Amino acid sequence: MKKVITFFIIIVLIFLALKYFLPKKQEQESNGEEGEEEVISHNDLIRVFEPNENEAISSPLKIKGEARGNWYFEASFPIKLVNRNGKELELSQNYIMTDKEWMTEDYVSFKEEIVFDQPETQNGTLILKKANPSGKPELEEKLEIPVKFK
Repeated sequence: MKKVITFFIIIVLIFLALKYFLPKKQEQESNGEEGEEEVISHNDLIRVFEPNENEAISSPLKIKGEARGNWYFEASFPIKLVNRNGKELELSQNYIMTDKEWMTEDYVSFKEEIVFDQPETQNGTLILKKANPSGKPELEEKLEIPVKFK
């Protein structure tokens, strides 16, 4: 009889543990847009969800993330794509824009698609630069994401 009670108690404990922990895990996975995505960040100022580091990319390139309001100026910040040799590729646009309120210290989401010509090299770097209307070198910051061209 003691074995049956012990077995029953163990089953109830397992059931309660599963009931308590599984919904928490599902809730965490469904909260936020990132889910299981890799996040690339720089100094807690900008976080990029797409593309991932060393991801094989092609045109049009989808760029998705969020940046603190002070990363923007007039709701935009500059970007560039360079090949392995550092040669800048011709882009359909040289800025990422947001349609959200950017005059904040909070994160402001961005989502953009850029078109570029296929480079001659296999590797490159996507560079997202903090807007720096003053032009002062000491205020420059950037996030560099290594990529591979398809």
